[in-house]
Amino acid sequence: MRIRSALVAAAIIPSAVFAVAAAPEGCTVLDAAGEGEADDVLICEVANYLSCEDVLDPAGKLHDITVPVKLTTEAPDTSFTAAGGCGVPEVPLFGGVYQNTPYDFDIAGFVEGNIDTLTFELHDIHATQARMSRSMTLGVRITIDGASPFGSETNTNVSGEPFESPLTLDIPLEMVDSSTGLSDGMFFTVTNIGQDLAELLAPGKGGYHTIAVTFGMDALDATGLQVPVWGAVEVPASITMNGEIKGTVIDATTVN
Repeated sequence: MRIRSALVAAAIIPSAVFAVAAAPEGCTVLDAAGEGEADDVLICEVANYLSCEDVLDPAGKLHDITVPVKLTTEAPDTSFTAAGGCGVPEVPLFGGVYQNTPYDFDIAGFVEGNIDTLTFELHDIHATQARMSRSMTLGVRITIDGASPFGSETNTNVSGEPFESPLTLDIPLEMVDSSTGLSDGMFFTVTNIGQDLAELLAPGKGGYHTIAVTFGMDALDATGLQVPVWGAVEVPASITMNGEIKGTVIDATTVN
């Protein structure tokens, strides 16, 4: 009787007995044979937006140029016309080679989850040659947990001594008109980061990671005053993990 009862129960609720745990919405299991264990490698789409936390002026528009822009998972919900958003002026006369410098536009924060791709959305109010050419080249440095998916390069300090720093990769970007016409959007995606930095796709490595990104705006086609802007509905600048591939595509496994 007990055996028959068990078989009947299994027939009624087969999913509770035999089903493999499904990946959460917006995620896929990297290993097709995953059994729903706690250490399965999940590739989840997570958007991290630039924050207006460190502003200097009473109006909340001018970001502190000496502090890297932080990240938040909360999407902007206020229009620029309703006092939303902020920005920072950039005069591209000099550029740095370190990850965070006062000479470049820096972003730094924490992200959560396994990482295979990163898609960047930037917005810029500027008076440069790019207004006519509709393209701009930015020097980009990225580190995740201190490691660069682009590799490293050798530079020299003021004493002439060599040192290693994250590689600055020149990335050509196409300009996209914003809805207001006041700013231009720029998009690019770095793919195969998990192949280049394998620990980011290792089982159990879906927790928090530190990410730092530096944009050098000192290319010839970017000469002139620029104001990166973010934090408003019209300019939702962001770094999205494992999301849609947009703009210029950089394969991390082919760099350096």
